[in-house]
Amino acid sequence: MALRVITKCSVRSSYKTALDQNHVAILNHRMDDGNIVWWKYRPFVLSLGEHGTYEPTFATISRQGTLSCETVFRKGTADDQAMIKVAACIYPFINFKLAHYNKKGIDNKTIKWQSVANCGDFVVEKPANYASNLEQAYAGHLMMLSHTDNVLWFQHEPIKLRLATKTYYTPDFLYINGDGQLWCEEVKGYWHDDARVKIKVAAELHPYLRFRAVTKKMGCWDWEYFDPQGKFVTERPTSDPS
Repeated sequence: MALRVITKCSVRSSYKTALDQNHVAILNHRMDDGNIVWWKYRPFVLSLGEHGTYEPTFATISRQGTLSCETVFRKGTADDQAMIKVAACIYPFINFKLAHYNKKGIDNKTIKWQSVANCGDFVVEKPANYASNLEQAYAGHLMMLSHTDNVLWFQHEPIKLRLATKTYYTPDFLYINGDGQLWCEEVKGYWHDDARVKIKVAAELHPYLRFRAVTKKMGCWDWEYFDPQGKFVTERPTSDPS
């Protein structure tokens, strides 16, 4: 599925390992060649339900607009690969790649959900822990849209977006619309200033996602949109499925 093509990249000055830092040169080379248009270091954490969480080393956007998660390692274990296979099953719209550094150089491997045996065993929907009746009602709204092909996939709180060191933002819902675009939605009965700040910062730092705030007015769903610069957008995008 195609995502929005992004033409900017942010660079982080500190990396957990020297291997991570070395991989930056490879990503920049791929950008120069036009194979990818954006990358970011440890941008988010994916929830794997009862299997824990998975944090990719890098996320990239290809020239075609495909989102990929790359894990860089020198001595990977079977458990590491098993965790990535679980992630590939739960998030079929993301390409998962292993960058294995060894004495001969680097071996790249792509793990797709179609190649994982018993993939369906990992995709077991857990009972959602909704923070409010409004969130639960909106989940029903998304479920209704999923029966009309306007929403192809959605989950409740599946991703933690990194905003700064030890600072994350977890949107209430992540979903894919009929055009293959990824949307993050925050459902609120009442908005506090700090919540607005977080979603604005997230929209600026994660331009491959689209963001909107959801509330209910007079019995009808009402949305606010945020563009990649984190600004409030009054017009509803043409790709909005609701």
